[in-house]
Amino acid sequence: MISSFLQFIEFVLAERIISFSCQIHILALVLLLAFWLWPIGIIFWRRWRKNKASCWVTMWSCRHCSCANPQDVSYCQKCGGPFSTPFWDTWISAGTVEAIHKGIKGTKKILRILGWTACYIITFVIFIRFRLYSFQQLPLQELFASMVVLFTLLFIFFYKKAFSSQNFSILSRSTDFAAGTAVLGFMALCAFLWAAAPYPQNKSLAEIFITPQGQIVLTTRHDQPLKFQGKVHRRNIQFKVQYVLASWPLFYMKQTFLVQTGDLKIMEPWVYKWFKKAAPRLQEDDPHRLRLVFLEQTLQAAPGRVYEITDASRGTGLVLKKLDKG
Repeated sequence: MISSFLQFIEFVLAERIISFSCQIHILALVLLLAFWLWPIGIIFWRRWRKNKASCWVTMWSCRHCSCANPQDVSYCQKCGGPFSTPFWDTWISAGTVEAIHKGIKGTKKILRILGWTACYIITFVIFIRFRLYSFQQLPLQELFASMVVLFTLLFIFFYKKAFSSQNFSILSRSTDFAAGTAVLGFMALCAFLWAAAPYPQNKSLAEIFITPQGQIVLTTRHDQPLKFQGKVHRRNIQFKVQYVLASWPLFYMKQTFLVQTGDLKIMEPWVYKWFKKAAPRLQEDDPHRLRLVFLEQTLQAAPGRVYEITDASRGTGLVLKKLDKG
């Protein structure tokens, strides 16, 4: 299903896929930059307004909606609630109430700073991990990496509204939280598609060339060639390939990810760590659940020829196919 979906996108966009991916990439970078500069812009805006000549008027805050109202008005202009004082005013002194108010205000400020710091760290890590700084990725990878950034910003927007101190509606909080969780799921799906894009099903996962001296040169769709030494076995050269098989029969999904060959890593290190952590929890062979398995296979080929590594047409495993180049 994953490969069919990727092929469908390539078919729909056709020759426009490169330009379309580039445009979405630029849009994601612009929005990400605007997100990073937003707090700084707010600080300068508030300082500019503070420096302007203004007339200060005493106001009272509505206990129901926190709307500020003029002192000579006895009801809230927003919700219509009457002016009232908290019940604790009769037992707690004004100084204590002011100290509590300042403590709450300071706590909100600290939480706001911690929240923005977490947002900066999350978005910067995604920017680096998904290589948003580069325009040299495969078009599909570039597209899904940009979608991950856009969904991340949308996720932060909904969760910020859900946990905002200005949001007093339980229904609104619940809706924003549910929307943010759904967006998080789409973000995870795009991250998976980004990782799967270089390994299309029924196509070459990688090409290898074996020199007469037994050195193997492996080339994938998105990386520089990897060189390593194979093991001589009679007249052929043997080498091991480790890969991850992700399968979900309920959705007709079967996806292969090359992990490493010899001592050289093919998969992104951070993707490998996530798969390594998730695999022990996804070992059950249940058609209704996702299954993630690490496998290893020994391949052998004749020196001086070019081969491609593909999925087996039946069952699981990898197959070497000789190309006409050799």
